[in-house]
Amino acid sequence: MEPHRSILRESMIETLVIQRVRDPDAWFRKVPQFQRAATNALEKQRYLNQICEIVDRIEGDGSLKPNGSPSTRQSLPSLRSLPIQQSSGGHSLRKPPREERDLMIAANNGHVLAFDNLSVLPSWLSDALCRLASGGSFAVRQLYTDCDEVLFQAARPAILNSVEDIVCRSDLADRAIFLALRPIADERRRTERMLWREFEVMRSRILGSLLDAAAVGLRRLSSVRLERPPRMADFALWSTACETAFWPPGTFLRAYDANRRSAIEGVIEADPVAAFVREIMAVHSTWAGRASDLLRARIAAGKDVLDGTGWPKNPRALAGRLRRYQTFLRTVGIDIAFTREGRAGSRMIRMTSLTSRGGKSAGNGLGENAC
Repeated sequence: MEPHRSILRESMIETLVIQRVRDPDAWFRKVPQFQRAATNALEKQRYLNQICEIVDRIEGDGSLKPNGSPSTRQSLPSLRSLPIQQSSGGHSLRKPPREERDLMIAANNGHVLAFDNLSVLPSWLSDALCRLASGGSFAVRQLYTDCDEVLFQAARPAILNSVEDIVCRSDLADRAIFLALRPIADERRRTERMLWREFEVMRSRILGSLLDAAAVGLRRLSSVRLERPPRMADFALWSTACETAFWPPGTFLRAYDANRRSAIEGVIEADPVAAFVREIMAVHSTWAGRASDLLRARIAAGKDVLDGTGWPKNPRALAGRLRRYQTFLRTVGIDIAFTREGRAGSRMIRMTSLTSRGGKSAGNGLGENAC
């Protein structure tokens, strides 16, 4: 065995990972220089995969469970999500899948899904990415059989790159982190070879930082509590446990809440129904009526429901759209409740402004005062 490949021995890797958990400060002095010119991507993949498996077996006290025993931290994000291959293979940028089956197959064959230069995000793909973010499955009939099926299961992070704002549905926006990158000046552009060369220099430091964060997270996870967990509660809990490896306590949640708030504002502005509800509640403290009343209220405001802006064409579709944005609108101070009233059990919608003080009330298309 060549000297630079001796680090792939499992016993040596286990020793190094355990030392990092027990004594992070002294660990760096014992790290082997595995980033050799002769080490190819396949060997690096094997090295990182073994580290991920060992981290999954580490107990809270730093001891190592026997290989093959069930993990007690199946909800923790795996370090396998670290992109470790260049654009020549593995985690290369993809075009959007044509159907959900293609998406699940791609998820089962990679640790990170990256889609580049998107112009639009279909509704079915948005829903599928939501399921993939927290763990989903897709079943198809097994070939050459009548009753057997194949189940694809995966939970993967996805990267969506686009010039425009393509995330327009609230459920996906609440599962996402939005990053607006600055334009690159012409004098700062680099070739792909230069970029990957610099990344190779930093790769070992990136891995070391991730292991530092994982070590801190494993020690703090059992003692971390979130007062108001967001939708991605497990993600927020694990990130909060790891954050003190880089920042003071509370830094992550402040940044994450600000990012979610910005996303909510953008999604509400992009949706005509949510934007119209916000217009109504800007001048009224409460509104009560049926979905058909809200349709008439839009027409009374001089806006046509058939103007091609994506406004629902019937009351049932409008009620469904309001349910989809119910959580986001509450975040900006508008509470929406759906009830049945009267002997006939009419479906009623009640909207209340949580921030107004003594404003007007409206009902039945803004024409009458609510009781």
